[in-house]
This record gives sequence, structure tokens and C-alpha cells, in this order.
Amino acid sequence: VDATCETCGLPVTKRMTVIAGDIMIVQLARFDGTRKLFHEVNIPRVIKNTTNMYLTGVIHHSGSMDSGHYTATVCTSQRWKSINDEYVQSCDPPSKSSTAYILVYVSGV
Repeated sequence: VDATCETCGLPVTKRMTVIAGDIMIVQLARFDGTRKLFHEVNIPRVIKNTTNMYLTGVIHHSGSMDSGHYTATVCTSQRWKSINDEYVQSCDPPSKSSTAYILVYVSGV
């Protein structure tokens, strides 16, 4: 996941190796223990693994460490949808986000 350091402003890259099954859930470190982190991250649509893993959902958190609101962006058979408490609407696939908290990938979709 590519991001910009909130302290110095320089670009940072996190790389890891994961052997996943049919579903992979990635929890992003959005809290450092004393505060919520708001840096923007790139969200890859495909992660190349032993099989390709395809993004199917993103859970977002807006607010602070003490309170907030969760929303989701999911891929349906028709297209990507943004889901909130009061609505479901079509949207573009997420590629960057400062509110992404959990990424959901599935293999072979």
C-alpha cells in the first residue's frame, strides 16, 4: 500500500508476502494508539498472488478514535455500490482512500 508520511511528507511503500486462500481480508493500520491516521492509500484492484486476488469490498471508517461511522463500497454483479445507513448508490471502483479500513479480496472472480 503506497502512502505519504504524515510527519515528513515523503512517500512510503509497504510490501508484504501473503499466501491467501479464496478470501483475503486486509486490515489497514488506521490508528497509532493515540490518534487516527488519515493518510490516503492506494487500493489495488488486483493483488497478484499464487492466484490473482480481486478487490470485492472496502469498509470505510470516518470520524475519530472515540466515535465514527462505518460505510462500505462493494462490487455486485451489476457494478460497484456505495452503501451507507440511508442509501445504496452506484459508484466508481475505489482506487485511493483516506477512510479505507478493511479491504476484501477474493480469488478468481
